[in-house]
This record gives sequence, structure tokens and C-alpha cells, in this order.
Amino acid sequence: MCACNRSWRAAPSWAASRCGWRNKAAKNGAELRTDSPVLEDGLDALLDAEKPDHVVLATGSSVCVDGFQGWTAEPFDGWESGNCIGWDEVAQATSRATSVSFPGDVVVIDDMCDVVVPFTAVAMTGAGANSVTLLTRWPMVGMETILDVYLDWILPKLYESGVNMLCDRFVRRIEGDKLHIYNVHHEKDESVPNADWIVMATGRRSETGLLEPLKVRGVSTEAIGDALAPRSTYEAVYEGLRQARKL
Repeated sequence: MCACNRSWRAAPSWAASRCGWRNKAAKNGAELRTDSPVLEDGLDALLDAEKPDHVVLATGSSVCVDGFQGWTAEPFDGWESGNCIGWDEVAQATSRATSVSFPGDVVVIDDMCDVVVPFTAVAMTGAGANSVTLLTRWPMVGMETILDVYLDWILPKLYESGVNMLCDRFVRRIEGDKLHIYNVHHEKDESVPNADWIVMATGRRSETGLLEPLKVRGVSTEAIGDALAPRSTYEAVYEGLRQARKL
């Protein structure tokens, strides 16, 4: 029996795949434990109970709500004063059974140029927003999706939803509900749009809180996937497979 949450019930084919993965893992002697968070406070008890020869750390990454991105390698000035949230918070909120509202003017800041940001913007249009602007320093939205032919699917949804796409723009600073932005190719071209909600889709940080405690305890440990460096699922799957072959 495979216990599935609401999102899995909404997609039975994925639920079946999940059960298949669990069965394959069990046949190969692996035990999968879900809903079992590992915290530093309970690390010693876990190590005493399991006595592992090697630990693979696949703790992933978290969305940067401060606007950290690769261009300046710094957060946005004044981000603490704004109502800043991560795109993952929008995804989680809009998937709940109870309605979640984001009233006012929304600006989604994109530095990733992938499929996540356009659909975050579209989701905000259906969550009570007065207006939604997708802002990116790149010359177009969803640039990383062109080769996968996703862009032809993404753009119609953006236009149909009324999302305002503002390209070639970057954030100079945030002052409360005011976003000071400029044209990256002509810095004198500045504007100050209103932003009751600032949704960050700029970068991610590796979750490595357990790495040092494990090393201090002398445990053989290796980080993979986003715990090593935030990247795509391709690298995570490859590194997971590589670890399995090592074992």
C-alpha cells in the first residue's frame, strides 16, 4: 500500500510511479522512511541506532527570499523592508484546499529564466492580486525553456492571465512597498513600481546544516544534489544513481 498525500491523489499516474519506486527500493534491500526529519539535536541518537558506514546528504536547497542572485552575488538592498516571499511559498499556498489571497500589486523577480517563474506569476493572477508584473534582467522570460519547447506553451498562459512582462530590468533597492528598478542597458532609465508582494525567484542556497556536525563526529559523509550546489533535477538524479552504484 502506498500512502499518498493530496497532490499525489490529484495525479494517479505519479502516485503509481511513486509506489513502483518504493517497491523497487524494497526489493533491493533499501528501506524508505518518510516524515522523519533529521535534526542536529537528534543526530547522535540516530547514528547510535543505525551505525552507518557512510552517510549521503541529500538535504536539498531553499529559495532565497532576500533576492540573492548570480549577477551581484548579493541580496537586494533593503529587502528586509519589503514584503518578500519565495516562489515556493506561492506554490504551497495556491495548492492548499483553503483559498489563499495575495491582494495588491505583485512583482515576481526572475533571475532563473526557467519554467517556475512564469507559472508563479500566472498563479498570482488567480490569487487575488490587483496586478502582476514579471521582472527580469534577461532580454526575455523563460529563456532557459526554449530548447525544451516549453516557451510556446508558457507565453500564451502569461498573455491570457494579463501578466505584465518587464525585461532588461534589475532591482537597485527595495523601500517598503516601492521597488526601485533600472534598465540594465541604460541605467538612467529608472522607475519605481508599487510592490505589495515581492516574490523572489532569484536563487537557492544549499541546506548543509548537518554536514559539519557529521564531519565533526568522524562520519564518512558525502553531499549530493542541491546539498552540494543548487542545480537541476538532472544532476540530482545522476548523483543519486552514482551513489547507489558506489554502495
